[in-house]
Amino acid sequence: MYYLSKIVWFAFEPSTFLSLAALAGLLLAPRCPLARRIGILAVLGLLIAGLSPLGTLMLRPLEERFPPYQDDGKPVV
Repeated sequence: MYYLSKIVWFAFEPSTFLSLAALAGLLLAPRCPLARRIGILAVLGLLIAGLSPLGTLMLRPLEERFPPYQDDGKPVV
């Protein structure tokens, strides 16, 4: 079960999923017009996720959730 979960997560990880969808769209595009659309959407998703500041904008609320640590010399409890 452990290895199966690792394989499934690898396939459904967002970057891997978009890469596999783009590859499938590229390979199946001559036969199926829907595959071409899926491939184009996958490539656009990779470009948006990889080249835009989307990741930073999504991480900012998580990083600013707690105030930064202030070292006042007291032991941490």
